[in-house]
Amino acid sequence: MLKRSIGLVLTMMGCFACGPTPDDVPGPKAPPPPSASAPAPTAEPTTSAATPLPPSRPPLVELQKNALKNMILAFNSRDAKKVAALYSADVISGSAGPMGWEEEKGNTAIEVGHTKLFAAFPDMTWASPRAYVSGNVVIQEWISNATHSGEFGGMKASGKKTGIFGISVYWFNEDGQITTDHTYFDGATVAQQVGEMPGKPRAIPALPTAEMVVITPVGGIEENKRISAAKLMYQGFVGADEKAFLEWIDENVTQTAYASPVDSKGKKQAAEHYQMLHKAFPDLNISITNHWAFGEKVIAEVTMTGTHKGNLGPLKASGKPVTLHSLDVITFNNQNKVTSIESYSNSLELLGQIGALGGGKPDKAPDKPAAPKPTKK
Repeated sequence: MLKRSIGLVLTMMGCFACGPTPDDVPGPKAPPPPSASAPAPTAEPTTSAATPLPPSRPPLVELQKNALKNMILAFNSRDAKKVAALYSADVISGSAGPMGWEEEKGNTAIEVGHTKLFAAFPDMTWASPRAYVSGNVVIQEWISNATHSGEFGGMKASGKKTGIFGISVYWFNEDGQITTDHTYFDGATVAQQVGEMPGKPRAIPALPTAEMVVITPVGGIEENKRISAAKLMYQGFVGADEKAFLEWIDENVTQTAYASPVDSKGKKQAAEHYQMLHKAFPDLNISITNHWAFGEKVIAEVTMTGTHKGNLGPLKASGKPVTLHSLDVITFNNQNKVTSIESYSNSLELLGQIGALGGGKPDKAPDKPAAPKPTKK
């Protein structure tokens, strides 16, 4: 019950950021005619080799695709050095943790972290069904399977199987290295699968066998309309008028919170989630940190803030302020109604901040992650 309630809440948290032209430049002056009294000098043959031009850099999108493929290969060979090599030396990597948004700097930290990860899960396999590419940003969906064979994050080896859904947002530099990484997955699902937390976890997913699909923006007015619809949906969810939220929701909407063991379906359940969350967090607010459109889909990083003043399923009101982070993949139909929402978040972020993990938390809510600035093209 605890797991399901938290997962549904986190679903709704997310669903409910010149020089002159060639004609202006004078051409070289013509040389003067040769003198009649003296023949034109004969040019001496040159023996020096011309300076070679530097090799041209491949288009950024090709560098990004190559990095994604190498990420999969590095994970499946459990090679922490190869993972770290895909990042710039000063990369900032962030994810939601028990005390809020947590960041590390440098690819050395990434190598150290993945060395520990692969030691604890030495048979880890990793696959990516699809990736979304827009300018210098790539959003990669991924699935992992592994056996918990060593200590990790305070969890002693259990020998149990684990498997989760996750998603990462990468910002690339012009050399094809990742300079910022926002990754979302549910740590509580892993803890439940290995027996460290009570409750029913989401079933271990099968790894996709098909090649990763790369999706790019379509462009045009329809994508702009869907971005506007997503913004209005979030605004409606924050407001006191439930109808302002539900008018954007299709009758048969499917809501998938990967922090929850099961999906929810239908507009009625969406309304119930709205009511539950507003009772638990009467001062809730949702802000969109970043957003992108890809045809029928809008992807948004969102941050919810609020004070836990009401009961949330089995979680009694704590009076604690919280800041929760998630990423939503929203699918619209031709009428710009939401037909599905996939929400990636970490239940431990909520549980840690309200003191439900036993470690307490500071009264000040953690800051939201800073949005990297897009690279100018």
